[in-house]
Amino acid sequence: MKPGVAALLASFVVTAASPLWADCQDAFALLFRCAIPERDAVIELCRDGGSGALQYSYWTSEKTELQFVSATAYGVVRENVQGINGAAYGMAASNGGTFYAIYVDEALIFSERAPRGSRSSTPAVVQVYPSETALNDQAKDGFIARRVCYPPSIDIDNNAFGPG
Repeated sequence: MKPGVAALLASFVVTAASPLWADCQDAFALLFRCAIPERDAVIELCRDGGSGALQYSYWTSEKTELQFVSATAYGVVRENVQGINGAAYGMAASNGGTFYAIYVDEALIFSERAPRGSRSSTPAVVQVYPSETALNDQAKDGFIARRVCYPPSIDIDNNAFGPG
């Protein structure tokens, strides 16, 4: 494991319970965060409680590589997300016509309804789509980039994340 990844993962353990853990702007609350060890990166999604806008952030141990606010939050459900067994619940934020979707195994949201052992080996992924049409195309999962979250690093507000 690269030294930067080890430090990044250690920071999850040390600061997970701290309000400083979230890098959300003042009016925003954390919806989702996970580590992408092979990229030495973290992805975070926050929501403004008043407007409903989403803040998407992708940063490495070196710098923030992408951060934007999307005025519209897109709730999505897919049956065909690679690595997730069954329905994948998600949220997407748009930036210049590109859609950044975070999908999670339904067991992360509905843990009380999910049968024991139903968790996917890949319980959360981030997929980037070139358009809203590609995001909504259930027949073809036409993403242009994909990252898999490190399962122990997943931090999700299962009461607020997802469609509806």
